[in-house]
Amino acid sequence: MKRMILGAAAWAMTGGVAQAQQAEAPQEAQSERLEIPAAAPAAAVEVAPANPKAVWIAGATGGVVDRDTTSSSPYGALAITRYKGSTYLRAAYTLFGGTLQQADAAIPSTYHIGSVGAGGNWHGWVADAYASYGRQVYGAIQAQGTARQSEVASGADYIAAGLRVGRVFQPWARWYITPTIAGQYVYTRSLHQRFDFSTLSWSDFELRERALTGIASVRVDRALGRRGQHYLGLSYSHYVTDNGMTTWRLAPPPDTTGPQPVRTPDGFEEVALSGMWQIRPRLWLDTQVARTMGAVAGNSTTASVGLRVRF
Repeated sequence: MKRMILGAAAWAMTGGVAQAQQAEAPQEAQSERLEIPAAAPAAAVEVAPANPKAVWIAGATGGVVDRDTTSSSPYGALAITRYKGSTYLRAAYTLFGGTLQQADAAIPSTYHIGSVGAGGNWHGWVADAYASYGRQVYGAIQAQGTARQSEVASGADYIAAGLRVGRVFQPWARWYITPTIAGQYVYTRSLHQRFDFSTLSWSDFELRERALTGIASVRVDRALGRRGQHYLGLSYSHYVTDNGMTTWRLAPPPDTTGPQPVRTPDGFEEVALSGMWQIRPRLWLDTQVARTMGAVAGNSTTASVGLRVRF
């Protein structure tokens, strides 16, 4: 199932699909867990100071999600953020390529996602929220040595929303500890194929993909440099979701409802190391490496690098 988390971490795409069984018996297949990186990560300590005047920062990020059991997926994001006082507004666009790998087919998709978000820091209390809408464009299905377009749809909508709240503590000079809790909802569809024994041919179908996820995180940041202009952070997050992986099941005749989704709850961990480096007074380099552990659909490593400029 597709996961998208604003700012905390890259929101591991693994799994496969078993070949169809005969129509007289129930049919079941496994879908990959779909994950889209956050469009515009927000550090625990924002780079823009509290300022009564508006400050604008534009950023570009590129990265890759490397899965243990299937193909890797590149992504890119553009974001524009307006800071004023202790609050900010952000708009972002994310382009993400992924492939759902079945036992008998590879089904690629390209995601185009727009996001808007807002948040702030009020006397050490932090909060942010986002909403996303986009389109998943199905690529050519590669199966049985051929490539063909889907027979049922050209793509699917992608909808997501999330909220995060937390508290920034400064136990020592240049040290920041930020525990947060977050929730998010994601909805889309995924494309699959199966062998239809009634027609003795392959047929396409879509599954509804949705997930409600809760995240508890703690992040430790250390300011570096002569003026404390750089930050190095280590975070740990625990995820609980009602859909860590979607499977499908087709009941035997005379049931004619078609494939139905079967959702598998999951709980897993993520550790991330990130850095924010001030190259020039108005230019920052962002880096991050994150690793999931214990995910029911398999684990992944995400790496990204980005630039932000203030104007």
